[in-house]
Amino acid sequence: PDRSVPFAAAYGAGRVAERIWQVRDSEPPLTGFLAEQLATAHWFDQRQTRVSLNWAPAVSLDEGFQRLTDWYQQPHP
Repeated sequence: PDRSVPFAAAYGAGRVAERIWQVRDSEPPLTGFLAEQLATAHWFDQRQTRVSLNWAPAVSLDEGFQRLTDWYQQPHP
């Protein structure tokens, strides 16, 4: 990333936005929860799912990310 915002500032701004947008009766562009989620690495281990359900993904992560990249590069209405 070219720029970053300290977590405390983003979280605080999100909490303030929640209060302001509550009065406006609409969804804020940033919330404290969103700031927390964006500041947290999310990794999920599929090993237990694969074993318990005898499951294997139909598409690899590399292929899935390539498909996602291709889709985002297409024009969308």
